[in-house]
Amino acid sequence: MEMRRKDRQLTDLKDIKEILESCRVCRMGFSYDERIHIIPMNYGYDFDADGRLTFYLHGAIDGTKIKAIKFTGENGLPVAVELDTEHGLVAGDTACSYGYTYKSIMCNGNAYLLSDLESKKYGLKRLMHQQTGMDFDFTEEMLANVSVIKIDVCNYTAKAKMPVKADKEVKTDKAESTSCEADTCGYAYVDGSYNAATGVYGFGGFVMVSGVKHVVTGSGSDPEMASMRNVAGEILGSMAAIKKAIELGVKKLDIYYDYAGIEMWATDKWKRNKKGTIAYYDFIQSIKNKIELNFKHVKGHSGIEGNDEADRLAKEACGIA
Repeated sequence: MEMRRKDRQLTDLKDIKEILESCRVCRMGFSYDERIHIIPMNYGYDFDADGRLTFYLHGAIDGTKIKAIKFTGENGLPVAVELDTEHGLVAGDTACSYGYTYKSIMCNGNAYLLSDLESKKYGLKRLMHQQTGMDFDFTEEMLANVSVIKIDVCNYTAKAKMPVKADKEVKTDKAESTSCEADTCGYAYVDGSYNAATGVYGFGGFVMVSGVKHVVTGSGSDPEMASMRNVAGEILGSMAAIKKAIELGVKKLDIYYDYAGIEMWATDKWKRNKKGTIAYYDFIQSIKNKIELNFKHVKGHSGIEGNDEADRLAKEACGIA
């Protein structure tokens, strides 16, 4: 698949897997009975070290998509699959200067019905693990009453449109020295993670003031927060760093992050519709007279020492070795 906007293309498998992990619903499109069909479906997936991608979907024994797959036989039904995440409205001064942020994957592939019980069981296990983070078993009776679809992806592209920053993206750990030199200034790196096996989200990071590092870590398993997966940790990490900075008497804090929501929700540029994002915005409002915050985006997994340390601490906090 050829992408017109090469500047937005994601090719790093880690970035692509993050999108696959963060979504719960994909949309499957196909042609059948002289009509175009688009169906939103929960999914599970396999994504190997070579970038090979497979989706697993499920449904009733009969229906349009099942008829379409059966009609094509052994060749499989040609399908397109789309999934997207990290949506956010970016405000502008005029209608034409508004924007929207997102990350997405577009795929082409072939859909098949799984028939043997072990293959159906495997597909359902992958689907339920993606949706709940837990492992389930299935009886023969359960398997007999459901259709399981396997999509072998032939090609895909991943894309991201993130907020345009007025200042350049930070490339090194030394950028903070130009703005924070006094005892009342500091900087922080924060990150979040999620353990799909246990349903635990974690955060990690540190606040640096006058050359002294103050580590912040923690975790939680509240079901509503856990539905946000690693984003729950990202939010709590930012809040923990800010609380620590206030406790230390910091009046100006630079916060280095790799997930756009840390800044966009805090600055009212993204809509808030979940418990965690609402609480995060309310917290920022409650402390804005106590400390000046400057949000600075860094690219994740790019060798920036502070960001890598925050990532490691977040993973440890939720039990990922």
